[in-house]
Amino acid sequence: MIDYQKSSLALISSILGHYGHNNHHERLTVLDQYLKRRPKNVVLLILDGLGDAILRRHRPNGFLARHQIATISSVFPPTTVAAINTLTSGLAPIEHGWLGWSLYFKEFERFIDIFPYNDSLTGEKIELAPGNGKDLLAYESVFSKIKTATGDLVKRYVVHPETIPQAGVDYEVRYGKNFEEEALAIAQLTEIDEPKFIYAYFYEPDSSMHVLGTDSPEVGETIASLENIIENRLGKLKDTLVIISADHGLIDISEQIDIGSLPELSDCLVMPPSIEPRCTSFLVKKNRQEQFASAFKQKLGNDFLLLSKAEVRSEAIFGPGSEHLKVDDFLGDFLSIAIGSKTIIYKGNLEKASFSFKAHHAGMTKDETNVPLILLMS
Repeated sequence: MIDYQKSSLALISSILGHYGHNNHHERLTVLDQYLKRRPKNVVLLILDGLGDAILRRHRPNGFLARHQIATISSVFPPTTVAAINTLTSGLAPIEHGWLGWSLYFKEFERFIDIFPYNDSLTGEKIELAPGNGKDLLAYESVFSKIKTATGDLVKRYVVHPETIPQAGVDYEVRYGKNFEEEALAIAQLTEIDEPKFIYAYFYEPDSSMHVLGTDSPEVGETIASLENIIENRLGKLKDTLVIISADHGLIDISEQIDIGSLPELSDCLVMPPSIEPRCTSFLVKKNRQEQFASAFKQKLGNDFLLLSKAEVRSEAIFGPGSEHLKVDDFLGDFLSIAIGSKTIIYKGNLEKASFSFKAHHAGMTKDETNVPLILLMS
Protein backbone atom coordinates (compact mmCIF):
# COMPACT_ATOMS: atom_id res chain seq x y z
CA MET A 1 0.00 0.00 0.00
CA ILE A 2 1.01 3.63 -0.47
CA ASP A 3 2.60 5.39 2.50
CA TYR A 4 1.14 8.84 1.92
CA GLN A 5 3.21 10.32 4.75
CA LYS A 6 6.31 9.55 2.69
CA SER A 7 4.99 10.16 -0.80
CA SER A 8 4.76 12.57 -3.72
CA LEU A 9 1.85 14.15 -1.87
CA ALA A 10 4.08 14.82 1.15
CA LEU A 11 6.80 16.12 -1.18
CA ILE A 12 4.61 18.82 -2.69
CA SER A 13 3.16 19.61 0.74
CA SER A 14 6.68 20.39 1.94
CA ILE A 15 7.26 22.71 -1.02
CA LEU A 16 3.97 24.49 -0.37
CA GLY A 17 4.83 24.77 3.32
CA HIS A 18 8.22 26.23 2.42
CA TYR A 19 6.40 29.09 0.70
CA GLY A 20 3.99 29.66 3.58
CA HIS A 21 0.97 27.75 2.32
CA ASN A 22 -0.34 25.48 5.05
CA ASN A 23 -1.34 22.41 3.05
CA HIS A 24 -3.64 20.01 4.91
CA HIS A 25 -1.43 16.95 4.32
CA GLU A 26 1.67 15.58 6.04
CA ARG A 27 5.01 17.02 4.94
CA LEU A 28 8.10 15.08 3.91
CA THR A 29 10.45 15.48 6.87
CA VAL A 30 13.61 14.51 5.01
CA LEU A 31 12.96 17.23 2.42
CA ASP A 32 12.06 19.86 5.01
CA GLN A 33 15.61 19.65 6.38
CA TYR A 34 16.96 20.96 3.06
CA LEU A 35 14.22 23.54 2.50
CA LYS A 36 15.09 25.06 5.89
CA ARG A 37 18.28 26.33 4.28
CA ARG A 38 16.04 28.80 2.40
CA PRO A 39 17.39 28.47 -1.15
CA LYS A 40 16.39 31.32 -3.44
CA ASN A 41 15.27 28.86 -6.11
CA VAL A 42 13.46 25.55 -5.75
CA VAL A 43 13.31 23.29 -8.80
CA LEU A 44 11.07 20.23 -8.94
CA LEU A 45 12.08 18.03 -11.88
CA ILE A 46 9.91 15.01 -12.70
CA LEU A 47 11.36 12.36 -15.00
CA ASP A 48 8.41 10.29 -16.15
CA GLY A 49 8.75 6.62 -15.20
CA LEU A 50 12.13 6.85 -13.43
CA GLY A 51 11.10 4.56 -10.59
CA ASP A 52 13.47 3.60 -7.82
CA ALA A 53 13.91 0.06 -9.23
CA ILE A 54 14.60 1.41 -12.74
CA LEU A 55 17.30 3.76 -11.50
CA ARG A 56 18.96 1.04 -9.41
CA ARG A 57 18.84 -1.42 -12.29
CA HIS A 58 20.39 0.81 -14.94
CA ARG A 59 22.49 3.41 -13.08
CA PRO A 60 23.22 2.06 -9.57
CA ASN A 61 26.43 4.08 -9.23
CA GLY A 62 25.54 7.05 -11.43
CA PHE A 63 25.22 10.73 -10.58
CA LEU A 64 21.53 10.51 -9.68
CA ALA A 65 21.92 7.45 -7.45
CA ARG A 66 24.79 9.13 -5.63
CA HIS A 67 22.51 12.09 -4.82
CA GLN A 68 19.47 10.02 -3.87
CA ILE A 69 18.60 10.65 -0.22
CA ALA A 70 15.46 8.51 0.08
CA THR A 71 12.95 6.26 -1.62
CA ILE A 72 9.38 7.51 -1.37
CA SER A 73 5.99 6.41 -2.68
CA SER A 74 4.13 7.85 -5.60
CA VAL A 75 0.34 8.06 -5.18
CA PHE A 76 -2.27 5.51 -6.12
CA PRO A 77 -2.64 4.71 -8.86
CA PRO A 78 1.04 5.26 -9.69
CA THR A 79 0.39 6.70 -13.11
CA THR A 80 1.08 10.04 -14.76
CA VAL A 81 -2.48 11.39 -14.67
CA ALA A 82 -2.92 10.83 -10.94
CA ALA A 83 0.62 11.66 -9.82
CA ILE A 84 1.22 14.79 -11.90
CA ASN A 85 -2.09 16.27 -10.80
CA THR A 86 -1.13 15.63 -7.18
CA LEU A 87 2.16 17.45 -7.75
CA THR A 88 0.46 20.42 -9.42
CA SER A 89 -2.42 20.65 -6.93
CA GLY A 90 -1.14 19.53 -3.54
CA LEU A 91 -4.14 17.20 -3.37
CA ALA A 92 -4.46 13.42 -3.11
CA PRO A 93 -6.08 11.62 -6.07
CA ILE A 94 -9.26 11.12 -4.05
CA GLU A 95 -9.47 14.92 -3.78
CA HIS A 96 -8.54 16.06 -7.29
CA GLY A 97 -10.35 13.22 -9.09
CA TRP A 98 -7.81 12.67 -11.89
CA LEU A 99 -7.68 8.93 -11.20
CA GLY A 100 -6.26 7.66 -14.49
CA TRP A 101 -6.06 7.82 -18.25
CA SER A 102 -9.63 6.84 -19.22
CA LEU A 103 -12.55 8.18 -17.18
CA TYR A 104 -16.29 7.78 -17.73
CA PHE A 105 -18.25 11.04 -17.68
CA LYS A 106 -21.95 10.43 -17.30
CA GLU A 107 -22.57 14.06 -18.26
CA PHE A 108 -21.44 13.25 -21.80
CA GLU A 109 -22.12 9.48 -21.75
CA ARG A 110 -18.54 9.01 -22.85
CA PHE A 111 -15.25 7.43 -21.84
CA ILE A 112 -12.60 10.12 -22.21
CA ASP A 113 -8.81 9.81 -22.30
CA ILE A 114 -8.51 12.81 -20.05
CA PHE A 115 -5.02 14.14 -20.89
CA PRO A 116 -5.30 14.24 -24.72
CA TYR A 117 -9.11 14.57 -24.43
CA ASN A 118 -10.00 11.83 -26.89
CA ASP A 119 -12.89 9.38 -26.87
CA SER A 120 -11.44 6.26 -25.25
CA LEU A 121 -13.45 3.85 -27.41
CA THR A 122 -13.17 5.52 -30.82
CA GLY A 123 -10.02 7.63 -30.58
CA GLU A 124 -11.96 10.69 -31.74
CA LYS A 125 -10.58 14.07 -30.66
CA ILE A 126 -13.20 15.85 -28.52
CA GLU A 127 -13.64 19.62 -28.58
CA LEU A 128 -12.82 21.33 -25.29
CA ALA A 129 -16.10 23.21 -24.99
CA PRO A 130 -17.02 25.07 -21.79
CA GLY A 131 -18.07 22.66 -19.07
CA ASN A 132 -15.85 19.88 -20.46
CA GLY A 133 -14.43 17.05 -18.37
CA LYS A 134 -11.28 18.96 -17.50
CA ASP A 135 -13.41 21.84 -16.25
CA LEU A 136 -15.29 19.41 -14.01
CA LEU A 137 -11.95 18.37 -12.49
CA ALA A 138 -10.50 21.88 -12.13
CA TYR A 139 -8.64 22.82 -8.94
CA GLU A 140 -6.48 25.61 -7.54
CA SER A 141 -2.93 24.89 -8.64
CA VAL A 142 0.21 24.94 -6.49
CA PHE A 143 1.33 27.91 -8.59
CA SER A 144 -1.73 29.89 -7.52
CA LYS A 145 -1.25 28.82 -3.91
CA ILE A 146 2.39 29.93 -3.92
CA LYS A 147 1.47 33.22 -5.58
CA THR A 148 -1.13 33.95 -2.88
CA ALA A 149 1.02 32.78 0.03
CA THR A 150 4.00 34.91 -1.02
CA GLY A 151 2.10 37.93 -2.28
CA ASP A 152 3.47 37.19 -5.75
CA LEU A 153 7.03 37.71 -4.50
CA VAL A 154 8.03 34.19 -5.54
CA LYS A 155 7.77 33.78 -9.31
CA ARG A 156 6.52 30.51 -10.78
CA TYR A 157 7.74 28.82 -13.94
CA VAL A 158 6.94 25.60 -15.78
CA VAL A 159 9.52 24.00 -18.08
CA HIS A 160 7.96 21.45 -20.41
CA PRO A 161 8.33 19.54 -23.68
CA GLU A 162 7.02 21.70 -26.51
CA THR A 163 4.85 18.76 -27.65
CA ILE A 164 2.76 19.05 -24.45
CA PRO A 165 1.38 22.63 -24.27
CA GLN A 166 0.61 24.15 -20.87
CA ALA A 167 -2.08 26.63 -19.89
CA GLY A 168 0.28 29.23 -18.39
CA VAL A 169 -2.11 30.35 -15.64
CA ASP A 170 -0.30 31.78 -12.57
CA TYR A 171 3.06 30.80 -14.07
CA GLU A 172 5.28 31.45 -17.09
CA VAL A 173 6.15 28.60 -19.45
CA ARG A 174 9.45 27.70 -21.08
CA TYR A 175 9.42 24.94 -23.70
CA GLY A 176 12.17 22.65 -24.89
CA LYS A 177 12.50 20.57 -28.04
CA ASN A 178 14.48 18.01 -26.00
CA PHE A 179 15.77 17.51 -22.48
CA GLU A 180 18.97 19.43 -23.16
CA GLU A 181 16.90 22.51 -23.99
CA GLU A 182 14.75 22.03 -20.90
CA ALA A 183 17.77 21.75 -18.62
CA LEU A 184 19.30 24.86 -20.20
CA ALA A 185 16.03 26.75 -19.65
CA ILE A 186 16.03 25.74 -15.97
CA ALA A 187 19.65 26.86 -15.53
CA GLN A 188 18.96 30.21 -17.21
CA LEU A 189 15.90 30.85 -15.05
CA THR A 190 17.88 30.32 -11.85
CA GLU A 191 20.23 33.14 -12.92
CA ILE A 192 17.39 35.68 -12.80
CA ASP A 193 17.70 37.64 -9.55
CA GLU A 194 14.36 36.76 -7.96
CA PRO A 195 13.10 33.96 -5.72
CA LYS A 196 11.29 31.35 -7.78
CA PHE A 197 9.70 27.92 -7.93
CA ILE A 198 10.34 25.98 -11.14
CA TYR A 199 8.36 22.86 -12.00
CA ALA A 200 9.84 20.82 -14.87
CA TYR A 201 8.70 17.62 -16.55
CA PHE A 202 10.16 15.31 -19.19
CA TYR A 203 8.53 12.22 -20.69
CA GLU A 204 11.54 9.90 -20.56
CA PRO A 205 12.36 7.15 -19.65
CA ASP A 206 8.66 6.24 -19.53
CA SER A 207 8.17 6.65 -23.27
CA SER A 208 11.05 4.30 -24.09
CA MET A 209 10.09 1.66 -21.54
CA HIS A 210 6.52 1.36 -22.83
CA VAL A 211 7.95 0.31 -26.18
CA LEU A 212 11.15 -1.51 -25.19
CA GLY A 213 10.53 -2.85 -21.70
CA THR A 214 12.33 -1.99 -18.49
CA ASP A 215 15.47 -4.08 -19.10
CA SER A 216 16.35 -2.72 -22.56
CA PRO A 217 19.92 -1.44 -22.94
CA GLU A 218 18.46 1.49 -24.85
CA VAL A 219 16.52 2.48 -21.74
CA GLY A 220 19.76 2.46 -19.80
CA GLU A 221 21.35 4.67 -22.44
CA THR A 222 18.41 7.09 -22.26
CA ILE A 223 18.73 7.36 -18.49
CA ALA A 224 22.49 7.84 -18.77
CA SER A 225 21.92 10.68 -21.24
CA LEU A 226 19.42 12.39 -18.93
CA GLU A 227 21.82 11.94 -16.05
CA ASN A 228 24.72 13.47 -17.96
CA ILE A 229 22.68 16.53 -18.89
CA ILE A 230 21.49 16.95 -15.31
CA GLU A 231 25.03 16.73 -13.92
CA ASN A 232 26.40 19.23 -16.44
CA ARG A 233 23.52 21.71 -16.49
CA LEU A 234 21.93 21.44 -13.04
CA GLY A 235 24.62 19.96 -10.81
CA LYS A 236 26.01 23.22 -9.43
CA LEU A 237 23.33 25.88 -9.68
CA LYS A 238 23.82 28.83 -7.34
CA ASP A 239 21.47 29.20 -4.36
CA THR A 240 19.18 26.51 -5.79
CA LEU A 241 17.70 23.29 -4.47
CA VAL A 242 16.95 20.84 -7.30
CA ILE A 243 14.49 18.11 -6.32
CA ILE A 244 14.38 15.21 -8.79
CA SER A 245 11.79 12.47 -8.61
CA ALA A 246 9.30 10.54 -10.77
CA ASP A 247 5.57 10.12 -11.12
CA HIS A 248 5.84 6.31 -11.03
CA GLY A 249 7.96 3.33 -12.00
CA LEU A 250 7.10 0.59 -14.49
CA ILE A 251 6.90 -3.20 -14.60
CA ASP A 252 7.28 -5.50 -17.60
CA ILE A 253 3.99 -6.97 -18.80
CA SER A 254 3.64 -10.72 -19.30
CA GLU A 255 0.07 -10.76 -20.66
CA GLN A 256 -2.67 -8.36 -21.82
CA ILE A 257 -6.05 -9.79 -20.85
CA ASP A 258 -8.92 -8.64 -23.07
CA ILE A 259 -11.94 -8.59 -20.77
CA GLY A 260 -14.16 -8.93 -23.85
CA SER A 261 -12.74 -12.42 -24.44
CA LEU A 262 -14.00 -13.60 -21.03
CA PRO A 263 -17.80 -13.76 -21.33
CA GLU A 264 -18.19 -14.93 -17.75
CA LEU A 265 -16.93 -11.46 -16.80
CA SER A 266 -17.86 -9.22 -19.73
CA ASP A 267 -21.50 -10.39 -19.75
CA CYS A 268 -21.82 -9.03 -16.22
CA LEU A 269 -20.77 -5.52 -17.18
CA VAL A 270 -23.01 -2.54 -17.85
CA MET A 271 -20.25 -0.88 -19.91
CA PRO A 272 -16.56 -1.37 -20.74
CA PRO A 273 -14.01 -1.01 -17.91
CA SER A 274 -12.04 2.21 -17.42
CA ILE A 275 -9.34 4.15 -15.52
CA GLU A 276 -6.14 2.14 -16.25
CA PRO A 277 -5.17 -1.38 -17.40
CA ARG A 278 -3.59 -2.08 -14.00
CA CYS A 279 -6.15 -0.17 -11.92
CA THR A 280 -9.50 -0.90 -13.51
CA SER A 281 -13.04 0.17 -12.69
CA PHE A 282 -16.02 -2.09 -13.43
CA LEU A 283 -19.69 -1.07 -13.45
CA VAL A 284 -21.58 -4.32 -12.99
CA LYS A 285 -25.24 -5.25 -13.50
CA LYS A 286 -27.04 -5.22 -10.16
CA ASN A 287 -28.14 -8.84 -10.40
CA ARG A 288 -24.71 -10.09 -11.48
CA GLN A 289 -22.39 -8.57 -8.88
CA GLU A 290 -21.81 -11.71 -6.82
CA GLN A 291 -21.30 -13.71 -10.01
CA PHE A 292 -18.80 -11.16 -11.31
CA ALA A 293 -16.80 -11.06 -8.09
CA SER A 294 -16.67 -14.86 -7.87
CA ALA A 295 -15.68 -15.32 -11.52
CA PHE A 296 -13.08 -12.56 -11.35
CA LYS A 297 -11.36 -14.04 -8.32
CA GLN A 298 -11.40 -17.49 -9.91
CA LYS A 299 -10.03 -16.32 -13.26
CA LEU A 300 -7.77 -13.43 -12.29
CA GLY A 301 -7.36 -13.57 -8.53
CA ASN A 302 -3.69 -14.57 -8.67
CA ASP A 303 -2.77 -11.41 -10.53
CA PHE A 304 -5.28 -8.80 -9.34
CA LEU A 305 -6.96 -7.72 -6.13
CA LEU A 306 -10.67 -7.00 -6.50
CA LEU A 307 -12.16 -4.42 -4.15
CA SER A 308 -15.71 -3.19 -3.84
CA LYS A 309 -16.32 0.55 -3.91
CA ALA A 310 -16.90 0.44 -0.15
CA GLU A 311 -13.54 -1.31 0.39
CA VAL A 312 -11.75 1.24 -1.79
CA ARG A 313 -13.11 4.00 0.40
CA SER A 314 -12.53 2.29 3.74
CA GLU A 315 -8.91 1.53 2.87
CA ALA A 316 -8.30 5.07 1.50
CA ILE A 317 -6.66 3.59 -1.60
CA PHE A 318 -6.64 6.95 -3.39
CA GLY A 319 -5.25 8.81 -0.42
CA PRO A 320 -6.52 10.95 2.46
CA GLY A 321 -8.94 13.83 2.16
CA SER A 322 -12.45 14.67 1.02
CA GLU A 323 -13.70 12.76 -2.00
CA HIS A 324 -14.13 14.72 -5.23
CA LEU A 325 -17.72 14.71 -6.51
CA LYS A 326 -16.73 12.86 -9.69
CA VAL A 327 -14.93 9.98 -7.98
CA ASP A 328 -18.15 8.08 -7.26
CA ASP A 329 -18.90 7.93 -11.00
CA PHE A 330 -15.36 6.95 -11.93
CA LEU A 331 -15.14 4.07 -9.45
CA GLY A 332 -18.05 1.96 -10.68
CA ASP A 333 -18.87 -1.02 -8.44
CA PHE A 334 -15.51 -2.80 -8.31
CA LEU A 335 -11.86 -1.85 -8.71
CA SER A 336 -9.17 -4.31 -9.74
CA ILE A 337 -5.58 -3.61 -8.70
CA ALA A 338 -2.69 -5.41 -10.38
CA ILE A 339 -0.31 -7.22 -8.05
CA GLY A 340 1.39 -9.31 -10.75
CA SER A 341 2.64 -8.60 -14.26
CA LYS A 342 -0.60 -8.57 -16.27
CA THR A 343 -2.97 -5.88 -17.54
CA ILE A 344 -6.71 -5.79 -18.23
CA ILE A 345 -7.78 -4.16 -21.48
CA TYR A 346 -10.94 -3.76 -23.52
CA LYS A 347 -10.17 -3.89 -27.22
CA GLY A 348 -13.59 -3.29 -28.72
CA ASN A 349 -13.09 -2.05 -32.29
CA LEU A 350 -10.07 0.13 -31.52
CA GLU A 351 -6.43 -0.87 -31.82
CA LYS A 352 -4.39 1.24 -29.40
CA ALA A 353 -0.63 1.45 -29.12
CA SER A 354 -1.02 0.80 -25.39
CA PHE A 355 -2.37 -2.69 -26.15
CA SER A 356 1.17 -3.71 -27.10
CA PHE A 357 3.09 -1.92 -24.34
CA LYS A 358 5.96 -4.06 -23.06
CA ALA A 359 5.97 -2.25 -19.73
CA HIS A 360 3.22 -0.45 -17.85
CA HIS A 361 2.29 1.12 -14.52
CA ALA A 362 -0.65 1.95 -12.21
CA GLY A 363 -0.53 -1.31 -10.23
CA MET A 364 0.46 -1.95 -6.62
CA THR A 365 3.91 -3.50 -7.07
CA LYS A 366 6.92 -1.74 -5.55
CA ASP A 367 8.43 -1.39 -9.03
CA GLU A 368 5.50 0.90 -9.85
CA THR A 369 4.89 2.69 -6.55
CA ASN A 370 8.43 3.44 -5.35
CA VAL A 371 10.23 6.50 -6.72
CA PRO A 372 13.55 8.14 -5.83
CA LEU A 373 14.01 11.40 -3.99
CA ILE A 374 17.17 13.00 -5.39
CA LEU A 375 18.49 16.35 -4.20
CA LEU A 376 21.11 18.65 -5.72
CA MET A 377 22.22 21.68 -3.72
CA SER A 378 25.45 23.60 -4.10
